[in-house]
Amino acid sequence: MERRNDIDGLRAVAVLGVVLHHAGLSALPGGFVGVDVFFVISGFLISRIITDGVADGSFSLAHFYERRARRILPALIPVVALSLIVGYWLLLPDDYENLGQSAVATLLFANNVLLTLTSGYWDLAATFKPLLHTWSLGVEEQFYITYPLLALLVLRRRPRLFAPMLAGGIAISLLLSVVLSARQPDASFYLIHTRAWELLLGALTAWRLPQTPQPERVARVLALTGLAMILGAMILIDETASYPGWRALLPCVGTALILRHGTAGGLAQRVLGWGPLVLVGLASYSIYLWHQPLFAFARAMSVTPPSADVMAALTLATLAIGTASWRWIEQPFRDARRWPRRPFLTLGIAVTALTGAAALAVSITSGVPQRVPGTGLGAGDYAAYNNAAFRFQTDRFDDPARPNLLVIGNSMARDMVNMLVESKRFDGFEIVYRTDANLCALSRAPATTRQLVTDAQAVIFVASMSAPLGCKTSAAARDTILAGKAWLLIGPKHFGYNLNAWIRVPASQRPGVRAVLLPKTVSDNAIYAALVPHDHYVDLLGLMQRRHGGLPVFDARGRILSADRVHLTQAGAQFFAESVLDDPAWRPVLAIAPR
Repeated sequence: MERRNDIDGLRAVAVLGVVLHHAGLSALPGGFVGVDVFFVISGFLISRIITDGVADGSFSLAHFYERRARRILPALIPVVALSLIVGYWLLLPDDYENLGQSAVATLLFANNVLLTLTSGYWDLAATFKPLLHTWSLGVEEQFYITYPLLALLVLRRRPRLFAPMLAGGIAISLLLSVVLSARQPDASFYLIHTRAWELLLGALTAWRLPQTPQPERVARVLALTGLAMILGAMILIDETASYPGWRALLPCVGTALILRHGTAGGLAQRVLGWGPLVLVGLASYSIYLWHQPLFAFARAMSVTPPSADVMAALTLATLAIGTASWRWIEQPFRDARRWPRRPFLTLGIAVTALTGAAALAVSITSGVPQRVPGTGLGAGDYAAYNNAAFRFQTDRFDDPARPNLLVIGNSMARDMVNMLVESKRFDGFEIVYRTDANLCALSRAPATTRQLVTDAQAVIFVASMSAPLGCKTSAAARDTILAGKAWLLIGPKHFGYNLNAWIRVPASQRPGVRAVLLPKTVSDNAIYAALVPHDHYVDLLGLMQRRHGGLPVFDARGRILSADRVHLTQAGAQFFAESVLDDPAWRPVLAIAPR
């Protein structure tokens, strides 16, 4: 198949969109659709290889998969291995464990599956995941496992059914994508069943390409329209939109138009065939591989978001490293004369196995917490510690001999339950924890929780990470419901943009470290404080500022207070219990404690 510069230029547009979007360029909120462009190109090229090979009798599955290995593995393995090495020095155990899991999944071409299974409340922020982007390799390789076999079967036995098969697959997968993108956003974004149509669209575009020429003027207009559709998607779509779904039609159909008509000359071909753009396209795979680790580790080293200048420099570094990887890693290993099949496969299997074993060790050892001695992170899983508060979740108070204390909220409230337990000052209370109510919707709480509020002598509401836009329960209605009770609203807490940067602080200096608060946390705290009378509000941030000169990251022994910036470790619950419960706002609650 003759090489097309416009396809390399199209790859460049795709990878630059992804890289600039991940670098934080606000002008390209939809730059992530570059991955969709890659999918369509991959389907197009893979189908051309198969159909051309079947037509002239030269196609071999063994040779096909060897080419895939030569294309994918040489550039991928260094990225995974170096990420594990750098992560050892820069990441907290939980983040490093996540990296180990991602590395194993990446080498198995299943990171898209792992991301789907682990996405949720406790998931690590995507911007700190060095191998997040390898989910797309999972989609492609899963497609390559099944598609060539099915295509061979149909092309050799029922060639007339090939195009209908592709069209049917597109229709089914696209329908699933449209229906499920809003209902199952993570699975629809990452998994093959809602992405296959994009690769199949490329395959259908490639079918009998030379036999259906368009008038040159029409073809040029269609190719230019396709380029405009891709750029439009990068500008108009953003991460808040349900995706892929029907919105993915814009970049995918645009890509198909260029692939179908990009050789007709005209403006689109001239733009995409521009020399520097073609060079970026040739190195696009390596550029794509390197950008996310560089960006993620830069963020992990900083206590505030990296500046635009830093991200611009990292973008240039990505282009340079990616180009070097293409020149000195990708190209040599693709040359079967320099690396014959047996030596290539022997080396590839050995290096992949070694890297996979190292990644598995990182995962099994929970991120090697011995790297950060004295932080308390080897004592157990902070998420399990937080979830242990669910043992207090019940539908009624059972002990009339003890005062009843109700704690209401999400995982922030479970932190509060743990504070109360660690303090030992509430051992005389019967504590019940509920998740199905909040202060601003108290009148709409389920009947069971409303009864618990009625029966409780003290009620503790705990703020979530985001302040409400408004209260559905009026202050008058709230005061009526809570009349005669001791009640408090506990303000939000958050340990800032990133905690990984603090692991390099010497143990002796840890007690002096203070979190750099996010502006949103400060703003949310002010919103929550305005909801209730001042004597019913416990301002955690204010208390820490007055008593410790800011929000500490470590306690006096150097143990970290939060492993994920939001939830408390056991050391954190102990520290907050010592620092918070003496606030005068607690006196009405403590006054009902048994003597």
